[in-house]
Amino acid sequence: MNRNLLRSLALAATVASSATASAQDSITVVSFGGDTKLREETSFYKPFEQETGIKVVSVDYSGGIAQIKAQVEAGAVSWDVVDGENALANQGCDEGYLEDLSGIVLPPGLDGTPANKDYLPGAMVKCGIGMTAWTTAIGYQENLPVKPTTMADVFDTKKIPGKRGFVKSAAYVLEFALEADGVPAKDIYSVLATPEGVDRAFKKLDTIKNDIVWWDSWSQGMQLIVTGEVAMGMSSSQRLLVAKGQRALPIGILWDGQIALMEVYMVPKGTAKMDLVKKYLEFISRPQIQKNLYVPEAEFKGAPDAFRSKAFPARISVLKQIKFDEVAQPAVDPFIGKATSAVVFDDGTFWPAHREELERRFAGWLQQ
Repeated sequence: MNRNLLRSLALAATVASSATASAQDSITVVSFGGDTKLREETSFYKPFEQETGIKVVSVDYSGGIAQIKAQVEAGAVSWDVVDGENALANQGCDEGYLEDLSGIVLPPGLDGTPANKDYLPGAMVKCGIGMTAWTTAIGYQENLPVKPTTMADVFDTKKIPGKRGFVKSAAYVLEFALEADGVPAKDIYSVLATPEGVDRAFKKLDTIKNDIVWWDSWSQGMQLIVTGEVAMGMSSSQRLLVAKGQRALPIGILWDGQIALMEVYMVPKGTAKMDLVKKYLEFISRPQIQKNLYVPEAEFKGAPDAFRSKAFPARISVLKQIKFDEVAQPAVDPFIGKATSAVVFDDGTFWPAHREELERRFAGWLQQ
């Protein structure tokens, strides 16, 4: 066998070995299951895998910093990228459980705007890179004899009988309680930062405590509304829009009093796959990929029963180019300065400073 042939065979073996190693590369991405998981699979995971050959292993969780903290402290980090609110990213950053992502170079906007000016306020933080803008709102059974029009109606079981569904956490529930008690949306966090404001929120929760069904995951809460186990309950706007529009489920949406938030990707400190993580974060930040987060009904070209995402991009230049369905517009308007009803804006700074004390108070209140 001549030397040239040997070199060729050796080169082929090296290329094959590299391709096999590349095909075996993977990252573990953690999110909230249900429609959120479907959204990320269709918008991010599958396109990323097709372009890079890097496999995305999907894991569900119910939020919070506890599992990330446990992995980091044990020196056994198995999660590479985690989906969460910017407030959680700020908290994890302050406590030292997340990687600093501020040095990652992200692509410019569709109109050439630098990334740091193209993201919505609060979407880029030291330990988090903006993924979506979203709101948490109230969904309700569409056949209710009396439908809620304000947050006060959600807390009025005499006017509208039936169970209410809330996530088992102080976050968002306390904001809704204060809104229902008459605190203007713009003042929610300044009031909640005072002992009197906290007392006021829990006093309002007392009025419907026996009618609350608590749930631990966003997908579970959505199911409780759909099955009629609760007359109304909180959920993400994306889940509500998919249920109402795509799946034609009998759900109404109360937009008044919704809470606007930024969802980001975080990276647990100590991941062994930072190089792959950077590729993933750069990929999902591309404006054309971000554009896949919301698929208008008029532009959908897949099978009728296929999932199409209804999330809102965190990039301003992308938001400007999407023709949102009419039913979704009330959830988009807060991010483009056109909100027509009360909206609470969570900038990601309140909960890192107050979460521990308020969650402790909330846990005690549940036991009373």
